[in-house]
Amino acid sequence: MQETSAAPLTVEPVALDLLTSAAAAVHGSTDVEAKVTWVVEAVQTATGAAVVAYMDLRRGTSPATTSVGVDATDVERFARPAMRTLLDAGPGYEVVRRSDDLLGDPRYVSFSHRAGLGDDVASLVVPVLAADALPHGVILLAGPGPR
Repeated sequence: MQETSAAPLTVEPVALDLLTSAAAAVHGSTDVEAKVTWVVEAVQTATGAAVVAYMDLRRGTSPATTSVGVDATDVERFARPAMRTLLDAGPGYEVVRRSDDLLGDPRYVSFSHRAGLGDDVASLVVPVLAADALPHGVILLAGPGPR
């Protein structure tokens, strides 16, 4: 039998708190809205993004947006239409998009200004897919800084 001398596993207290919170969110109440809110807040905590928003983009569902760092009304009015145009243009929901993909849309530029992020905004759009790989929506992360 071969012995290994692996370093002991260490977890930062912030990461441990986040993992504990994740377990509570996943195994806690069955309220989906509460779980989505937890995810959005956890993404902001983990990344330091000034703005995080989840947008349900499934066709045939009423728009659902959960956001931190910006009013959900601004997400609905400016960011959602820009996301829909971007994603409908291809190559599909599975691809992570970055600032340059978004800043060509004047609605997204308006959104970044309303969120207090200005012209030099770093953005990331992460697809949210169901277990069967069907798209549910996206998580938008945005903050000041280099693209």
